[in-house]
Amino acid sequence: MSIEKMISEHPQVGSGYNGALGQAVKHAMYCAAICNSCADACSAEDTDMRQCIRTCMDCSDVCEATYRVATRRTGENRQLIRTMLATSSRRLRERSLTKSASPFVAAAANAPCSCEALPTQWETVAIAAGDAMRTAAPNTAG
Repeated sequence: MSIEKMISEHPQVGSGYNGALGQAVKHAMYCAAICNSCADACSAEDTDMRQCIRTCMDCSDVCEATYRVATRRTGENRQLIRTMLATSSRRLRERSLTKSASPFVAAAANAPCSCEALPTQWETVAIAAGDAMRTAAPNTAG
């Protein structure tokens, strides 16, 4: 079962499923894994990659927290979800700027859904999810 399907079948979501938020959750899950893997790969390089590793680890943690908060559909906390989406988007942009020195990124840039391509995709999805959440009735921002 996909995360989007799981969210859409939550008892408090019903017919008010927010597709943009579902996409944002999916992208955040991928991003957390990709950034974690990238930090590990950078740690194996011979050059000083401390800042890159730190940036990737921070990005992974922020994205993980984002998808965990955004998948909770019981009750509501739309402002926190919007804040997390915006923070994740900023971390991804920052990570992309830091990553240019890593040979791993050159390989990752050609991979589907790499972190190098995610800031633009993520920002588009996050904006759509935030807009949909602003117009949704309480407990339908799923």
